[in-house]
Amino acid sequence: MKILCEDKVYVQKDDIYFLINSDIPIPVSIYSKLFDNELIVFDKKNKNKFIEFNNNVEIEFFKDLKWLLDYNELKDLTIPELAKKAEEVVKNHNKLAKRYNAMSVNKKMRNSDILRRIDLLDYKIEEYKTLILFKDNKIKLELPDDVEYPKEYKNKFNTKKLLKSLLKKPKK
Repeated sequence: MKILCEDKVYVQKDDIYFLINSDIPIPVSIYSKLFDNELIVFDKKNKNKFIEFNNNVEIEFFKDLKWLLDYNELKDLTIPELAKKAEEVVKNHNKLAKRYNAMSVNKKMRNSDILRRIDLLDYKIEEYKTLILFKDNKIKLELPDDVEYPKEYKNKFNTKKLLKSLLKKPKK
């Protein structure tokens, strides 16, 4: 999932890992950011953490990745609305897979880009699952400090408010 801001973009480590392992050309500055200064670890514990990118080339690159969900476009949708969007992606995936499976071997070889599109749709479906689980409070996503949580999530888990109430001195 990506979070587009005015002068930066945040991208989940899981998405970066997917990109690195795909055949999608990635700007050199992204590789530099990931591997020049420190070792970036990709594992199950931190897969939902976000990395900030603020170079214009990087921002444009991530803006153009339509298969990567944009948090700001989806954060205030209800779970049924998200599920409906996910169902559309599943329909497109199945339609494309059915078309590919019906092809002859020679035609499949000439249309190998369809497999890539199917993989991207698979990934997008997983992204919707993650967002739905987050909105349903089944998983935790630690959003960057300058990013707002969805309204209903904020009301249920307003940590700042909770901490303030816990730190208040009791009245005598």
